[in-house]
Amino acid sequence: SLDQAYWVLGRMQQEQRNYDKAIEFFRKALEVNEDKDFGLKLQWLVAWNLKEHGKEAESLAEFEKLALMAKKQQNDVNRFKGLYWQAQVLKNQGETSKYKSILEDIVKENFFGYYGRLSALELEDQEQFKT
Repeated sequence: SLDQAYWVLGRMQQEQRNYDKAIEFFRKALEVNEDKDFGLKLQWLVAWNLKEHGKEAESLAEFEKLALMAKKQQNDVNRFKGLYWQAQVLKNQGETSKYKSILEDIVKENFFGYYGRLSALELEDQEQFKT
């Protein structure tokens, strides 16, 4: 289908580090996509490629969008993935309190999940550096 063709073209551009072009193809794929799970994958790729391209402000909004899309679809893995990377961008921007708040929420809601454990470890590391 057309969305998968755009996805392939986007991945090819991503491999060549042509992030702007990759993002363009992933967004085109999202426009024509009808599969919810594939839509989450495409949204992740948009957010991730923006981050890799150094466009953190834009990536922040796209990671947030991923988390909201996943929450609507009751897809916890992608929801916490979006939140975790949203927190990482906030950390890079010096927004430490927002970063910690998101990680704490992930730990509360997903303690035994991958991103819950990862968040807990990061919070522990943050506490060790304080002392």
